[in-house]
Amino acid sequence: MKPTITKRFLNWLKRTLLWVSVFIFAFSLTGVIYQTAATEADKRNFPPPGNLIDVGGFKMHIDCVGEGGPTVILEALSGGFSSYWAWVQPEVAKQVRVCAYDRAGFGWSEKDSEPESPQRTAQNLHTLLTNANITGPYVLVGHSKGGIYVREYAALYPQEVVGIVLLDSSHPDQFVRYPELLKGDTPMLGHMRLIQTLLRLGVGHAYFALGGEMDFADLPKLQHDEIAAAWSSQAHWQSLETTMLLGSQIFAEAHDLGSLGDMPLAVITRGEGVDDGWREMQNELAALSTNSVHITVDGSTHTSLIFNPQHAHIVSEMILQVMDAARTGKRLHP
Repeated sequence: MKPTITKRFLNWLKRTLLWVSVFIFAFSLTGVIYQTAATEADKRNFPPPGNLIDVGGFKMHIDCVGEGGPTVILEALSGGFSSYWAWVQPEVAKQVRVCAYDRAGFGWSEKDSEPESPQRTAQNLHTLLTNANITGPYVLVGHSKGGIYVREYAALYPQEVVGIVLLDSSHPDQFVRYPELLKGDTPMLGHMRLIQTLLRLGVGHAYFALGGEMDFADLPKLQHDEIAAAWSSQAHWQSLETTMLLGSQIFAEAHDLGSLGDMPLAVITRGEGVDDGWREMQNELAALSTNSVHITVDGSTHTSLIFNPQHAHIVSEMILQVMDAARTGKRLHP
């Protein structure tokens, strides 16, 4: 008897599913091999530019250039690391020593066994600076959430800090006043499992290898490629997911950070996408010191303040103004 149409269809379907399964397996295996090879190549091609310092059970990375004091310490935005300061650091280093470091779990720094918090981050930085023999006093620069952390450092170690620059800084109360800001992380957190799967298959490396770009496209090639390598790694996104999940808790712990007295303080606010609520909170940050200046960089975004060379130049100039005020005792002028 001849096979019925139904049997022939079922046989065809089985063969099709078999070949689809073989294709998926081969594609996945190829992707995993590509990701493994690309990750190993990144380790060879992008060694830490600075030093790895033991801070008590794990190592953190810090990169210092320039000479003179007070030393400027750069604290990156959430998920950022030392390579993000590629435009700012060398310009500031023409006049003073400036150090960019990587928080635990990001860049070249190893993971911390303790959860991220303002106090833990400030203590880690303090241990890093001490063990690396980088003496104060310091001018601290905090971008976005990094602004919370430099304020925490100043609260814990006030004798070491002589100036602060808050770069489109987060406000401790922003999620209480505007809970919708916290919801902005929800879509990305919801896609973390998919992101991790795609990274295991080498999609991140392939994206950049094929010419794909993100908002750091204008950085110098070396630092651009260092960031692209990090963004293509599972470890970076695992650390990012962890810090995002701790978001509201981190800000709640920073709620009681107080005044900075008459310490030189510069607040730099982005020019694009600023509503009345954000502007109000930036003004409140500027009021933390009686010796402050507050500027808005026209046309800038939250990240272009460091990724765009023209915007980063303005940021660098403000850092040097605060450094000079801390060094000479002169007051800041708008």
